[in-house]
Amino acid sequence: MESRVAFKIATGSSAARTRRGVLRSVAAVAGAGALPVALGACAGREEAPAVATAPTGKVVLWGWTGPGAQWADELGQRMLREFEGKNPGITVEAVNVQAGGNAGDDKFMVAAAGGEPPDLFSTGRSAVAEWGIDGVIRALDDRMKGPKSVKPEAFVPGLIEEGSWRGKVYGLSHSIDTRAFFWNKELYAANGLNPERAPETWDELVASIGKTVRQDGGKLDLLGYHPTLNEGVGAHFWQAWLWALGGSYLSEDRTRVAFNTDAGIRALEWMQRLANAQGGWNAIQEFYMPIQQATPQRPNGWLLGLKRTAQDICTGGAVKSLQDNYRDVRFGVGHIPKAPTGKRASVRGGYFLVVASQAKHPDAAWRFVEFHLSRETQVAFNDQLNRLPATNEAANSAAFLKGDANRKIFTEVAAYSQRIPAIVPGYADVLTINAQIAPKVLSGQASPRDALNTAAQEIQVVLDKWKGR
Repeated sequence: MESRVAFKIATGSSAARTRRGVLRSVAAVAGAGALPVALGACAGREEAPAVATAPTGKVVLWGWTGPGAQWADELGQRMLREFEGKNPGITVEAVNVQAGGNAGDDKFMVAAAGGEPPDLFSTGRSAVAEWGIDGVIRALDDRMKGPKSVKPEAFVPGLIEEGSWRGKVYGLSHSIDTRAFFWNKELYAANGLNPERAPETWDELVASIGKTVRQDGGKLDLLGYHPTLNEGVGAHFWQAWLWALGGSYLSEDRTRVAFNTDAGIRALEWMQRLANAQGGWNAIQEFYMPIQQATPQRPNGWLLGLKRTAQDICTGGAVKSLQDNYRDVRFGVGHIPKAPTGKRASVRGGYFLVVASQAKHPDAAWRFVEFHLSRETQVAFNDQLNRLPATNEAANSAAFLKGDANRKIFTEVAAYSQRIPAIVPGYADVLTINAQIAPKVLSGQASPRDALNTAAQEIQVVLDKWKGR
């Protein structure tokens, strides 16, 4: 289905775009003075308690496009019709907006600035804090007090906090993923490693790299593990190593940088150790970049599927991708290796539902949120996408796990995973700075301490812009 937005915004790198940058672009298209009026009308709006009468109206729901698009396939459409059958007087129109980068968020902001946002939007939640501060989306706390609502304690640990700012909940998670450890069983067996067991500790991971990495003519011919590949998060995965060492990215109130500590230094030194076990960063890049450039279509787990790495860290989508696209690869799925602290950590992603402040049918939209977060709907919806339900009850149910050992692993990994870099206003700017930390260290441009201190200063400037809001 096509988006209702009739024009596009010219932007640069998606990682560098901020919400305010999008708004400036919208203002240029809509005309000077139009934007402040449109947003001013909804700024600071608080959510009213749910009404006692049955809500009615057409709920406009935006999701993403591409394979497995939300609510677009037969099962998704059947779910919508089931909801309508249970709620006479409410209809749902699902609109799939462009996927990739911030495109969907951009369109949502264009629609909000024009006074015509969807009632509900499924977003990657990076802008949830900013949207809540500026009144673009509604606080949901009062809604969650209803008798049919899913309570905060029902969600996978950390999800409520990821959709909140300053004690108010602005978005509710409904579909998550995380990253587990994958390995090539044949390569393990051929090099004296147990093909049925993932490395348990960091030291075991380094040892497995040393046994599986291969050179030909003095150059790498097979990687043991790429330190910054880590499906979907790349170099940002350094934060998982930080968390495993007991470090924090930000202060508890999310207003101050907290990663430029001994734990941060040790996390980056650990990444240097991973690279050095394979000849160093330059050797890895010299091997990897030509393969990447020669592989324009890179499905989940592609480097493992091509048998060019013995180990990788991937989402649950790699399980089906490897089974469908690389059927000759025997692979295992396990937990992320433990740090010397005895802790494990990984990176979680996912999608949140937000209710627009200018929603035409907020009560009907909330009724859909309650339906979508029920155990049965969470299981069916995420089963089709091979993602994880947002609630503990659904994620750990027999109906979702289906006796599948891999699904159980991912559910367990999700419980010790966190979102990168952090859900704060200015997220896009923080993300851009964060992405440069590990590559600077691995390439020798900066020491771990200097890279962290430089990034900390830059990120603190971003956080300070929103201080007190």
